[in-house]
Amino acid sequence: DGEVGYGFAAFNGTVTPYGGLGLADGSRYWRIGSRFSLSSGLDFRIEGSRNEQQREAPDHGIQLNLNTAW
Repeated sequence: DGEVGYGFAAFNGTVTPYGGLGLADGSRYWRIGSRFSLSSGLDFRIEGSRNEQQREAPDHGIQLNLNTAW
């Protein structure tokens, strides 16, 4: 598994676009997305993925994640 990303200041917080790849037992898992840290207690993430298995059609997905603390 591996991931690369870079954070920069934007929208009064931090934006971190990233991409990742996982390899295991003949399958590949690709991810690409972005994390938004808008304040100390508010984080948002959007991610697209593709899972490729041998002899099967690939699976695609989209994930939205919102974390907040108060």
